[in-house]
Amino acid sequence: MGNTHFRQTAMGAILAVGMAAGCSQNPGGPAAPAAPAETNGQHAHGSTGPQGGHLIELGNGKYHAELAHDETSGEVTIYLLDAQARSAVPIEAAALVINLKHGDEAEQFELAASPAEGDPPGMSSRFASRDAALAERLDQAGADAQLVVPIQGQQLRGRIEHAEHDHDHPDGDHTH
Repeated sequence: MGNTHFRQTAMGAILAVGMAAGCSQNPGGPAAPAAPAETNGQHAHGSTGPQGGHLIELGNGKYHAELAHDETSGEVTIYLLDAQARSAVPIEAAALVINLKHGDEAEQFELAASPAEGDPPGMSSRFASRDAALAERLDQAGADAQLVVPIQGQQLRGRIEHAEHDHDHPDGDHTH
């Protein structure tokens, strides 16, 4: 009996140590997914969206918008995206607004809802404008632009850092 009791006690101690070691490494079960990493001020998703446009952070990274500027048609399009800047986020809004300031001049531009394929009725994840003045002003050096997006009763704002967005121009390639 002494030998059996010793084996049970030893096995219990080994199990307890093994469980304690496992718990200290991973309390509460499987590891939680890691938060998105940042590298040198850039989010892990990069600065280019699924359409090839520049990303704009909204709501402290809870949402993103992607600005695409078609040089040929002059159309400026905003796509609303999730926190990972991958999936479309349709909202109930007829338009988004871009507030643009250049020097002492301030202007406001509306981008009308243009629902993407798959957006539910009455909602849109895509907004567009063919206003030549908007396209021109966004391209001007020193332009200070801010996107305003109404999501779930809040006005989320994101600075348009168009200066980091590269695209081809008919008169040559340059960076804004």
